[in-house]
Amino acid sequence: MAEQKEIWPPSWDPLEVAYFAGLFDGEGSVALYWRTDRKAKGRKNLGWFLNIANTDPRPLVRAHQLFGGGFVPQPSRSPRNRMSWVWYINGSKAERFLAAILPFLRIKKAQAEIFLALRASMPGAGRRRTDDRVAFEDAAVKELKRLKKEEFTSLFPTV
Repeated sequence: MAEQKEIWPPSWDPLEVAYFAGLFDGEGSVALYWRTDRKAKGRKNLGWFLNIANTDPRPLVRAHQLFGGGFVPQPSRSPRNRMSWVWYINGSKAERFLAAILPFLRIKKAQAEIFLALRASMPGAGRRRTDDRVAFEDAAVKELKRLKKEEFTSLFPTV
């Protein structure tokens, strides 16, 4: 029987992982974007990261301690609003974070699955992306944008 890969280390409390799933569902973001690779003569590559923004830095400091990534202040655009903080993560750390919280996600589960599918199908280092891969990435970006623009007016009765 094949050994199953551990989703999170024993030091991670499953309740805390569930907490971060809820925080990510409400305050987090999956970002996929096209960027131009200057070294590759203008070829476009897919960039990706996850983040959580909040005016209370304490849960973001804890996310940084548990999962890695970076942590930065984000000044308010208005003097009436408080400064917010942003925790961000990318690469294999983002993949591990999403794999850990995936069972607990409700709102952003489909977005997380798109991110994980892209990561799982990445070509190896130094390998060129095929036309099929580029089409797959493009479809994933479009689907993520569609999910983010989803309207929920059908959930509420009209007045």
